[in-house]
Amino acid sequence: MLDLSRTATAEVGAFLGTHLPSLGENWWKLRVVSRLSFQQQRIVEERGFTELEQMDLAALLRILDQNWQELLQMLNLPREGRTWVRELQAARNRWAHLSAAPVPAEDLYRDADTLARVLNMLGAKTESIAAVEAVKKQAISAMVVSSQPTPDPTLDLISSNGPATSSSHFQDSDAGTKAAAAMFKVGDLVALRSNPDTVVAIIGAIADTAETRYQVFQDNRIATYYE
Repeated sequence: MLDLSRTATAEVGAFLGTHLPSLGENWWKLRVVSRLSFQQQRIVEERGFTELEQMDLAALLRILDQNWQELLQMLNLPREGRTWVRELQAARNRWAHLSAAPVPAEDLYRDADTLARVLNMLGAKTESIAAVEAVKKQAISAMVVSSQPTPDPTLDLISSNGPATSSSHFQDSDAGTKAAAAMFKVGDLVALRSNPDTVVAIIGAIADTAETRYQVFQDNRIATYYE
């Protein structure tokens, strides 16, 4: 979580530093200080902050959110982007109050996915986005479980990564069974054939039937679909 927070802080700060000055000459007072909470304003004054790079992620996300309408019009940002920013604010609050217990893989994936959406929207550095995507893949691997939910036989999957390959081999994490000629592999993003707008991540493959089944992470839970 610390790495995600550092990446987010650097990229959000860089984005604001590039675009806020375009909103007026007195942008620091009007677009930064005045948009902070009373407590955050007091910190800026007491510590003599004069640059965005001196602020923490909570302050930067608040500045981004509070200047959203102006930035939206100037940069043609996606309207749903503000929802992502606010989801990232909630994630940041969780990061700030972590206990010593391991972060559940589902939560890690959700927070990393939100951050990836925000970074892509802000035009972040390629290496920053790649680092977040790596965390998502680690979370997917951690979500592979031995228990197999009952599949829904009425639904199947289509690839959202381009043409499916037929030469991959998959391993059932419980029985160690390998399935030849399976269409997808763990880590692939796929869409439901019945609803192509629903994209999910494959976290496991089950090859104990005539047709391979896949575990996916959907709506913060694990579901199983036929190939």
